[in-house]
Amino acid sequence: MPYAFMDGTAITTMRTAGGHAVAAARYLARKNSSRLAIIGCGAESRTAFRSLMNHFPLEEIRLYDIKQEAMDAFIREMEDQYSDKLLPMESIRAAVKGADLIWMVTSAPRCILLEESWVEPGCFVAGLSGFRDIDPSLSEKADKWVLGSHKGDGHLIDEKVSMFPDGLSRDHIYGDMGEIVNAIKPGRQKDAVRIVFTHMGMAGHDILLARTAYERAVKKGVGVKIVL
Repeated sequence: MPYAFMDGTAITTMRTAGGHAVAAARYLARKNSSRLAIIGCGAESRTAFRSLMNHFPLEEIRLYDIKQEAMDAFIREMEDQYSDKLLPMESIRAAVKGADLIWMVTSAPRCILLEESWVEPGCFVAGLSGFRDIDPSLSEKADKWVLGSHKGDGHLIDEKVSMFPDGLSRDHIYGDMGEIVNAIKPGRQKDAVRIVFTHMGMAGHDILLARTAYERAVKKGVGVKIVL
């Protein structure tokens, strides 16, 4: 019997952009990263921004979305705390120029929005939709391409799903986060290297987060009891 009904979309949003991608950045990005570029200003970009503010000394957040109203809504929601740091940009190229962290959180169909040559030395790129909107050549030309999980993401690369188009090869993969967190392979070793991270997520993480949310809700006495 189920013991809770919850909004899975909200949990997935927090887990994806604000969870595993931020956890990867803690191992793979420069500790003093201060310039963040967010490409795509939807729900995932909001959770990512709130989480990143707790882990990096962000001084400048550059925003780009194909819809001006999406950028405006993002700024309105965050302006009480971060208004002097939020900068809407006129193009993706302008947003990522000089960026230390690039969060690709678009819902675009398969197309190249972030060119490999725009990613500067020392940058960490989080591809929340794999390489669906990132130049596939970055997987080879970056110093390291890191997966969330070999097992979880590897078969998607083999099957060439929309997130992993032609031009990608397992030979270009440096490792996955399990190997890095467990010190089997080192994460960032030099400031000037470029690292790209992709992860399609795991349903098990959603279940774990949902259980945590449920337990906290019970302790606080929030929620609505229903009889099945």
